[in-house]
This record gives sequence, structure tokens and C-alpha cells, in this order.
Amino acid sequence: MGENYIRPYPYQAAAGLPLQRYPSGFAANANNNVLQLNSDVNVGYDRQLTEDFKVTLLAGYSYQYLRGELVRTQGQNLAPFITTVSGAASNTVASNADLDQFDLSGIFGQATFGFRNLAFLTGAIRRDRSSKFSSSETNQYYPKVSGSLVLSDLGFWKDAAYAKTFNSLKLRASYGEAGNLNGIGSYDRFYQFTPIGFQGRNTFLPNARLANPRVRPERVAEMEVGADLGFFNDRLGLGVTVYNQKTTDLVVDRPLAPSRGGSSIVENVARLNNKGVEVQLSAVPVRTADFSWDFTAIFSRNRNKIVDLVGSSAILVDNVAGAPVYLINGQPAGVFYGSAYARNPDGSLLLTPQGFPQDERTTGQGVGSIDFTPARNGEGQPSYAPGTTIANVVIGNPNPDWTGSFSTSFTYKKLSLRVLLDAVQGVDVFNADYRTRQGVGLGDLAEQELRGELPRGYIFAVYNTQEFRIDDGSFVKLREAALTYTLPAISKFISDLNVSLIGRNLYSWDDYKGFDPETSAGGASDLFRAVDFGNVPIPRTYQLRLSATF
Repeated sequence: MGENYIRPYPYQAAAGLPLQRYPSGFAANANNNVLQLNSDVNVGYDRQLTEDFKVTLLAGYSYQYLRGELVRTQGQNLAPFITTVSGAASNTVASNADLDQFDLSGIFGQATFGFRNLAFLTGAIRRDRSSKFSSSETNQYYPKVSGSLVLSDLGFWKDAAYAKTFNSLKLRASYGEAGNLNGIGSYDRFYQFTPIGFQGRNTFLPNARLANPRVRPERVAEMEVGADLGFFNDRLGLGVTVYNQKTTDLVVDRPLAPSRGGSSIVENVARLNNKGVEVQLSAVPVRTADFSWDFTAIFSRNRNKIVDLVGSSAILVDNVAGAPVYLINGQPAGVFYGSAYARNPDGSLLLTPQGFPQDERTTGQGVGSIDFTPARNGEGQPSYAPGTTIANVVIGNPNPDWTGSFSTSFTYKKLSLRVLLDAVQGVDVFNADYRTRQGVGLGDLAEQELRGELPRGYIFAVYNTQEFRIDDGSFVKLREAALTYTLPAISKFISDLNVSLIGRNLYSWDDYKGFDPETSAGGASDLFRAVDFGNVPIPRTYQLRLSATF
């Protein structure tokens, strides 16, 4: 249950606020009833076939059901001192009810064969269904196979001279497929209707989104190979993984031309290819009776690309932030594609005669920089013209060049310190909040314009240029630091008693103009990322913890 109240604005007559800002007050209440059921049934069977061979069999069934009912009532023009919908004017009161209901189910079987501690082979298949997709599309089968070989357990390796230095080597490879059965809303494949009041009666208005009963779940197939190496009795370890992932039937709500009879349709539009590598290095440089030090460093790099886009060369990923997030053939997923600054050949901004930056245009670019030759009118002299259509280009990429982490631990007798650093480099963020702050006079550029450090009208000139909102989202964060002390035993029933002081998200080294570069208005979406639009920054937290083991 939730309640909302916005008090009337006392100076409405002078301020002239629009109704969308509720100048006469606003109140609302809502109730959300959710029923969620989860059930899993798994069985397993182990058998030692011979002295060398072992088989492990697994099978299972899972079922999930969710039903949510949301009822909301709201109203405006509140009576004095009334903070509930009861005080709203009757002609402003509106109520609506939403129902969401779906279920998921899956069944799987898996077999693992092992030869001594040397080689392992696993095969599995899974069948999933979801009520979000039609019966002809929802039953999907996903196979998996993986294998590993521990070369260092072979006889020749154990007897080799280098075995003490290079003590372990494991090779692994796998192939698997999976699906996204939650990739669309519960009723997105249907042609929906919205109830609308008309002349005292309730009528139905057809939805602008077209039905598509043939929409299919996204399907991911991934091939992965890797190796794990150990040196000096595993005091030094190195793991390398290389993968190639292909997503087919990528699902988006695709905009349509009005001639199609609707504004959008949920359908499968493209393939997405991901290729990457991950390297992990771990080491224990010092290990004595009283003191030890270890660390782990991880480096990850991924490159993705949209291919075989359906219908057009660019598809907008619709979002409430108004960010220019697009799927474009040959480009990474979710790039920012919009208006950019016009520039001279040397990369400097091409200014108007008033000294303002301007949008890049397809033809007839206005020229104000006297150093720009030849001029765009082809006459060899600078000129200024209003220009034509604004040119859209790729102005940012929310996919980082690389990510990494570094964790280290120091232990001295009963005292230990653990530190974790995370890094994301080479990523662009669409910082919508930064522009908003300038527009309402609260930003650094607004201050510079008021001080005369920027020409009057500068913010107005750049306000609608979408490149103005592209920000550097690279960061290195002190993700966690924990200091732990092991207390003396106070009871024979307690085997381990610790007290810890823990801090999370303690500091961020970045050049971001907003609160937190690690942000996204799209939540966990793979296509709509790195957009800052009223997002709450990740909090800095401190914790004092006492833990005991009985």
C-alpha cells in the first residue's frame, strides 16, 4: 500500500504553473497485491560404474506463478487541510486497476561422466515454456555440453622436472543455449484495448501497439574455451577464458510507420554477437605463521555488434528518459545516436557568429569560425547560413572498453583487512540530469554564464544538442573495505567469534559530472544502459558486524 500527497502551491495565481505540476494539490493512494509461487523438484543419482568411471544423473522440474493486482486512485484540487483523495474535486478523481498474471515452467535432464579425477563430460537438455508467448512459440529446447581435462593429473606430468614449479593445468570447453522467457510483458503479444470515458459511458480505445502472436523468445548460444594454470603449489594461479556468444531473435518494441496501422510492435528484430576474453590472476606473495597476503586481479573485455536488423538501419529503444538509444546494424548494442556538435577539420567546435556551438547539419551548415577554410559554401570565405536538417550520428557508446577488479587481503594473527576495487573504463553515459541542472540554473555552466565566463545564451544554444549530455562514465571505485578481528573464545559452543567494521562504495575516482557514473535508468536491461535520468546514486554504507559460528 502506498500514499502520495503534494500540497497546493500558495502562489499559483502569480506563478501560473501548468496543471501537470498540480498547483492546486494532488493526492493518491494505491494497493498492490502480489501472489508468487515457486516450486522445484530435483532428483539425483550417483553410481560408480567401475574403479575409474563414475556417472551422475540429475533431473528436475520447476514452476513459477505470479499474479499482481494494482489498484490506484488519484485526484487534484484539494480542499484545505485535506491530504487524501477524499479532499479532491470530484471532476479530477480518477481510478484504474491493472492485472498482471503469468507462469513459467521448465524440465531438464543432465548426465555427467567422470574418469578418475582426470576427465569430465557433461550433457544436458532443458525444455522451458512461458505463458507470455503463444503455444506455438513458447516450448523451447536448450542443449548444453561441457568437458574438462586435468592434464596435470597425468602420470608424465607428475614425474616431470617442472611439476613443482608448474604444478597444475586444466583445460575446459563448453557449449550451451539458453532463452529469455521474461523478455516481454505478459500481454505484449496481444492487441490490447484501453477503457476511456466518453459522454458518461465507458468505451474502449484500441491500443497503438499491434499484436504479434508469432513473437519468439530470445535465444542465446555460447561457445567457451578456457584454461586454469597453477604455479608454485598454487601460490600463483592464472585463468583465461575466451567466449563467442550469439543472440538470435532479439526482442524490442519496434516503432512503426503510421501507414502500418499502429505506432509499434513487439517483435524479433536482429541478432547480437558478443566476443570477449576474461583473465584472472591470483597470488599469495607472503604466507608465514603470523602474516599472509594474497590478491586477485580480474580483467574482462567484451565486444558486441548488432547484425541482420529487420526493417530499417536503426531502431529506437523506447525509454522514458528520451535518450537516443538505438540498435544500428554493425554498431554495438544500445549506442547513443543523435545530434552532435559541428566541428572544424581540426576537431575544434564550429561556432556561430555569436560564439555558440551548433548542431551538425546535413547541408547548409552555418559557419562562424573565421579560421575555417574552405568555407562550406565552396567560395573560399567563411559564411553563415541557417542550415537544413540536423545530422544524427553515433555520439556515445554505453559498452565499456574493459572492466576489472582487484581484491587483496592482509592477515596478521587475529587481525585481517580486505580491500576490493572495481574499475570500468571507456564507457559513455547519457547524463540527462546534467542538462536539467543547467536549464534550471543549478549547474556549473549556468554559474559560468551568470558570471560572464560564458556568453549569454550559451546554455540555450547547446540545450537540445544531444552530444551535450554525453558524459565520461569511466571510474575506479573503492567498492569495499573490511577490517575484522577474531575475538577470544568465550564458550566451548562457539568455535569462531568475529567483529568487523565494513564500508561499501567508499570512494569513486572519476570525471563524471553527475552523482554516480555507475548508473542506468534501464535497470538490468541489456539494450538500455548507462542513462542517468533521476536515478538514485548507489549509497555509501557502513556496517558494524558481530558474527559467531556454533
